[in-house]
Amino acid sequence: MMCADSRIPCSSRHVDCSHFCFIVGMEGRHVLQRHCGCPQGMTINTTDHRTCVPTPEPDLPYPDCPSGSFECDDGRCIATEFRCDKENDCSDASDERNCTGRLS
Repeated sequence: MMCADSRIPCSSRHVDCSHFCFIVGMEGRHVLQRHCGCPQGMTINTTDHRTCVPTPEPDLPYPDCPSGSFECDDGRCIATEFRCDKENDCSDASDERNCTGRLS
């Protein structure tokens, strides 16, 4: 549901972020501000602070996977229950490899 209230920075009339719009309150004041955000692999354009541009350096590696999770070949972590569930939960489908003997 979209808010149409003109006082809310991420309402339909004020959404000028290219990807994500976050509402942030100012500490000690009753003012809401808009902060734009970008998906992984992109960063906020420092000229307009609204659009996203590709990150110039490669993405940082994923952290070590916690216990109870599966580490994909690309370094991502997924919950072990998503392994061998016939759905590609890793971007490289490594969670669906070598799944013989598993229930469907």
